Amino acid sequence: MVSGSGQMRLALDRLEIDLPELVLGPIKYDIGEAVQLLRPGEKACVEREYEIQVSPRVKERCLLLSNGERIIVTERKKLALPVGIDGILRGTCPGVYEWLSHVEIERAKQTLGTKSVSATWKDSFSYHSRDDTGLPEEGLRAPQLGALHAVGAHWSLSSTPATIVMPTGTGKTETMLAILVAQRINKLLVAVPSKALRSQIAGKFRSLGKLRSLGVVPNSIANPVVGIARRRPKNEAELQLFKDCNVVVGVVSSLSGGTATNFLDRIAGIMDVLVVDEAHHVKASTWQILRQSFNDKKVLQFTATPFRGDGELVDGKVIYSYPLKQAQADGYFQKIEFLPVYKVDFDAGDEEIAKVAVGRLREDIAKGLPHQVIARCGRKDRAESVCEIYERIAADLKPILIHSDIEDNDERVAKVRSGEAKIVVCVNMLGEGIDIPQLKIAAVHDLHQSLAVLLQFVGRITRGGDGDLGNASVVANIAVPSIPTPSSGCIARRGLELVAARIQFRGRA
Repeated sequence: MVSGSGQMRLALDRLEIDLPELVLGPIKYDIGEAVQLLRPGEKACVEREYEIQVSPRVKERCLLLSNGERIIVTERKKLALPVGIDGILRGTCPGVYEWLSHVEIERAKQTLGTKSVSATWKDSFSYHSRDDTGLPEEGLRAPQLGALHAVGAHWSLSSTPATIVMPTGTGKTETMLAILVAQRINKLLVAVPSKALRSQIAGKFRSLGKLRSLGVVPNSIANPVVGIARRRPKNEAELQLFKDCNVVVGVVSSLSGGTATNFLDRIAGIMDVLVVDEAHHVKASTWQILRQSFNDKKVLQFTATPFRGDGELVDGKVIYSYPLKQAQADGYFQKIEFLPVYKVDFDAGDEEIAKVAVGRLREDIAKGLPHQVIARCGRKDRAESVCEIYERIAADLKPILIHSDIEDNDERVAKVRSGEAKIVVCVNMLGEGIDIPQLKIAAVHDLHQSLAVLLQFVGRITRGGDGDLGNASVVANIAVPSIPTPSSGCIARRGLELVAARIQFRGRA
């Protein structure tokens, strides 16, 4: 089981080794895969080095580590784990290693599908806020703690579907992780609207995100077995992924579309709780079918806006809503610079938006800021034509296109995360929960049809990260038609300026 790489070096006359992550998996299933992070990468001192006989003619180097483990170091691609040895590291190049096997991996295989993981969460969660600790980097934020208590209160009285409204940037995903552990949910299904968000959410659950660094759970608890459902199940045997995992994350079309619809009752029977992320999509038929299949189970809907794409309110009882005004009062907002362009001609507007956005990006890069541009379009054909503009005027910044018909979206998102691609042109996808703090410049080529969703999209660019990332910017054409809203039917063109003046988030845990 390859799980990362590590190094070995001398430190203060003692041999020290960087042990790679220890991971069960990825375990392949017909419809996806599953992993469990058993142990993060760590440093260990070598107490003693000696040779061990692994066959009548072969000896291998063995290390006794400061954590008490005995680890064989080999260059072989295959080697059986001898009795009395805890693990085998394979050297991939000088000083760099990966795990071939470990006793913890073997133990984890035997407990797949049991309650052994969630059992470690019993009485482990600490409900304390940042005000309690007095430390800005520890404890839960007010909206996270409020949502967590609201879920506990609701479930003490009812199992009816419940909605949690948390503005973009206030820590929605970490709240999901906290609910998993605090409520000891053994089987959680998370439905998301896009493949990019699926990968990000699964990655958060894999390590329990920041819960340990926030001081709300101890290091000793186990991480969940996390599955990704990539394809629709076609038969009963393909439901094994759901049986083996504590958490399964899937795009809704893989969970309730096509052949998957035939197995929704069985999936609902296996899982304990359904979480619907970006719940303003819930009117769509596949979302409705999925949610209705969980009528006898607990359902939580998370959204940054209480309004659906059609302007109607998200259904399900709103048990917690953290208002924008309160978020502003609590210091989660700061100003965004709005860079308006005025072009009545649509094509000329795209060209000018791109030029202004690229100009601001070059200015920010010159200041040493690792900023990137996210260009939002309303349709795939629009995104393709807009991407051509960026490729023509800023080829050196490696513009990249992302939408649902592209097969290698995960690889493309990885290029954005790494900073290789400085400009990403998308159709909503990266505005739906994706957390890339360096996306600080929003080029709005097509306006969202809902003000609430527009607020959510613009809010993405104000996510914080490690260090000072500087201020965000929004570029939009104010010569476009008015934007309809649920409350008033439309807002004036100046509404974009109001949006830019109000939506800025300092960051999130």
